[in-house]
Amino acid sequence: MRVSVVRPVRVICFFALLAALAGCGMRKNTALTRNYQAFITRYNIYYNGDEHYKTTLREMERSYEDDFTRMLYVHPADARAHNDAPQPSGDFTRSIEKAQKLENTQYFRVDSEPEDGAKEVLSAVYEALT
Repeated sequence: MRVSVVRPVRVICFFALLAALAGCGMRKNTALTRNYQAFITRYNIYYNGDEHYKTTLREMERSYEDDFTRMLYVHPADARAHNDAPQPSGDFTRSIEKAQKLENTQYFRVDSEPEDGAKEVLSAVYEALT
């Protein structure tokens, strides 16, 4: 009978990784935790917006009824360009808001003030750009 060594090694590596991630609390204000939190926040906003878009699009495609006495459109959204065609339902404002929020997301949060020399350099760069 042959015993496989790979499975126990994988289990040990999994628990070691789990313990390492549990030790990285989000309350610490380090560069790693700020970047990790910014990544998770950005992906969460993207995921929620994408899911809302897919759900609204699916609902619009399901509820749209074609008018067979007129020209048929490939997609219900094409009918929005023509006022005399039956208009599809579907409110994409939440998806648009999520996309705008994704653009405006603050990536880094720094609690400390920059040093005096850095403050002067930053203000000079800002004035040069404006």
